[in-house]
Amino acid sequence: MGTSKMTRNFQVTVPKDVREAKRLKEGDRVLFSIDGERVELHKVDEDVVLAAAGLWRGVRETGVEYERRARIGWSKRLRRELR
Repeated sequence: MGTSKMTRNFQVTVPKDVREAKRLKEGDRVLFSIDGERVELHKVDEDVVLAAAGLWRGVRETGVEYERRARIGWSKRLRRELR
């Protein structure tokens, strides 16, 4: 595990051992995720927006229908908790 110094433009060099472990090369896209005090670096193999858009492929329920169903579920849960 290597270390790196942050520049005044908030840039860092990814250490060689990390680049090799994550198979990173020049031009690769990376995603940073935060888990508590940890910051994780992930290689993005595909366009994140296109991947997220594909999550809804094949779903027949509209957004309004989903929201209505979710609100009904919330109200049922609330009534159970208030008993």
